[in-house]
Amino acid sequence: MRSSRKWTARVRRVVLPLLACAAGAVDAASYLRLHVFTANMTGNTVLAGLALASGDPWRARDPLTALCAFAAGVAFARVLRRVRLTFAFEAAVLFATAGLLAHPLLALIAGALALGLQTGATMQLAPGSSTTYMSGTFSKFAAGLGGGADGWFAGAIWLTYLATAFAVGAVLHAAPRAAPAVPIAAGLLVLTAALLSRAVPEQG
Repeated sequence: MRSSRKWTARVRRVVLPLLACAAGAVDAASYLRLHVFTANMTGNTVLAGLALASGDPWRARDPLTALCAFAAGVAFARVLRRVRLTFAFEAAVLFATAGLLAHPLLALIAGALALGLQTGATMQLAPGSSTTYMSGTFSKFAAGLGGGADGWFAGAIWLTYLATAFAVGAVLHAAPRAAPAVPIAAGLLVLTAALLSRAVPEQG
């Protein structure tokens, strides 16, 4: 039993950074294209509030759309109740996103839905961890600076997200036509995470 738990912990320590990498890529690409996030709902809430305060409610369309799509993804993950199946759905949505980039609103909906699915699945795979929104992850890292492996692991997830956002930003600034490769690469990362998570017992 103890060796099984150790193996499960090791798998999670590989799977979670892969998922953070996928989320950071999609979130960065979305913000560069639409100035809206697909995973950072705190940011989208602020953007929606600012848009509504500007006297032009139409500007709130995109952040509110992302909020609704993300919520739908989390809810659907709870309905599916199977981590690997949820990751498979997420990967399929990300692959579809690559073909929707000519329609920014549809691409935003697909991206936010995908990362909502990822969030819901991660809540089941590793309760208390996040690979999509970084406020809690960064807080765990900061709280663990005084010691503790969990704090340093949270820091590794945050750095993975940061490094991926930097890489995607650099690539898309240099070669905007490479945008379809971002959701495809993210989908492949999620599929890899799904395969690895077969070693983690399903819950529910």
